[in-house]
Amino acid sequence: MANVKYRDPIATVKGKLGKAHNGVVDVQRKKIFGYDTKGRPITGPQESYYYHLHEGKWSEPAMRNRQLFQQATSIAQQEMADPVLAEQWQTAFQAQLENPLNGKRYVKYQTFVIAQIHKRLKNTSTSHDQ
Repeated sequence: MANVKYRDPIATVKGKLGKAHNGVVDVQRKKIFGYDTKGRPITGPQESYYYHLHEGKWSEPAMRNRQLFQQATSIAQQEMADPVLAEQWQTAFQAQLENPLNGKRYVKYQTFVIAQIHKRLKNTSTSHDQ
């Protein structure tokens, strides 16, 4: 059984990966979101799903999206290191916890920042393509 340690809000994930068989991996996991005051884990539901391994070449749109995501991650690291921008991102992150954006609540600060920058980059690249 594999144990993975994450930063808040998910403390750990326990589960196992099956062996890849015909390009499919069976995944069993349960997220642990932290611990209560008595030290007992606060767990999510048991999750079970199949992960299909990608075969062959990536499509051109998929490659562009992967490059945009890589760029968004790099920009996010730079902006979160800047005290002024980090404070603005923290404020936006806290606000979306109260009022989720389009029904999507991000529970991890870094994920929120990357997603917002990725969305901005996608909109910018789409508007230049037209």
